[in-house]
Amino acid sequence: MLRVTILAALAMLVAVLGACEEQDPEIAEEDQVPSDLVEDEEDDGEPADDEAANGDVVESVEVVATDNDFPEMDDQITLPAGTVEFALDNQGNAIHNLVVEDTGETIVGDLDGGEQETGTYDFEDGDELTLICDIPGHEQTMRFDVEIEG
Repeated sequence: MLRVTILAALAMLVAVLGACEEQDPEIAEEDQVPSDLVEDEEDDGEPADDEAANGDVVESVEVVATDNDFPEMDDQITLPAGTVEFALDNQGNAIHNLVVEDTGETIVGDLDGGEQETGTYDFEDGDELTLICDIPGHEQTMRFDVEIEG
């Protein structure tokens, strides 16, 4: 009989402790702070990596990469001055990236086949630059010129 009483007491203790388990509090939607109003914890006055250094994006360009080509890109494109966002969509099997050949600055780093990523670059009026995939052997066929006006 004592054994049954002890087992019953242990079962009740487990039930009570289980009910006391810490749970995440629910925050009503009207009490939530929009993410664009929340300051970064490490606000050093510099833009975050995903923010354009000179403000708003003035143009977005999609760049599709196949195994050794940017098939949807013209040999030369004209863009406005300012921050331009490039969305690299690697539809090939090889690794690809997007780099400013003239400066060596990487816009979008190495992507495996099937990956997509965006990056920005700040162009100045009058810039004439060449963008490439700088993976060895790719730069001859994976390139296009960018001319900046305005």
